[in-house]
Amino acid sequence: MVVTDPAWKYGKVVPPPDGKKKAYKYVQCNFCAKVCKGGIGRLKSHLAWSHKGVSECHKVPDEVRVEMKTLEDNYKAEKHNSQRNFQEDVSSGAYFGTGAGGSGSGSGGSSDAGSRGVRGPMDRYVTDVQDDEQGPTPQEILTPAKAKELRNQVCLDIGRFFFENGIPFNPATSPSYYSMMRSIGNYGRGFKPPSMHELRTWVLQAEVKTTTMIVDDIRATWKTT
Repeated sequence: MVVTDPAWKYGKVVPPPDGKKKAYKYVQCNFCAKVCKGGIGRLKSHLAWSHKGVSECHKVPDEVRVEMKTLEDNYKAEKHNSQRNFQEDVSSGAYFGTGAGGSGSGSGGSSDAGSRGVRGPMDRYVTDVQDDEQGPTPQEILTPAKAKELRNQVCLDIGRFFFENGIPFNPATSPSYYSMMRSIGNYGRGFKPPSMHELRTWVLQAEVKTTTMIVDDIRATWKTT
């Protein structure tokens, strides 16, 4: 079942104005005929008077303005709750820091579900007394056995990422895979991984730029090689 945004009853998609980018979606307001660039979200801001960068519709009825403001507030609340639940899932689903050592042969530590890094519905309502970003403290003596145990936990978390997302095993032989792990390790605790938005925008653009420079350097040698 396709869920339609309630705001669509107050606007319609129109062709891009002359000279405007066709990559954007343009929506026309049914009340003032203003054309908003950016889709239904921009129309809601236009009707709700909720965004400084979006012109206000002065012909919108008060009840519609309140309705759009409520839709925006509900969306923000849902987004906040979704992000909070995601962070809780990250914490409760990690092997590293839970005491699950694992072994090179695949045997786990304790038989307790929590110690295996298995997520459950109650994990969101309890808190481990240890830091969420658990690591060896300065006072802790990191013995070879302890180092192996911690490494196994990290390997289990990396493995879960591969398994949950259906990633083939061969990328683990890529030099960039090792380079990524080295960079994360060198950065240390508290590293915030790039979001999906960052990966598809500035991270991708930077890599395209780097690759283009490499190609240009190779092309410059063609005259002699």
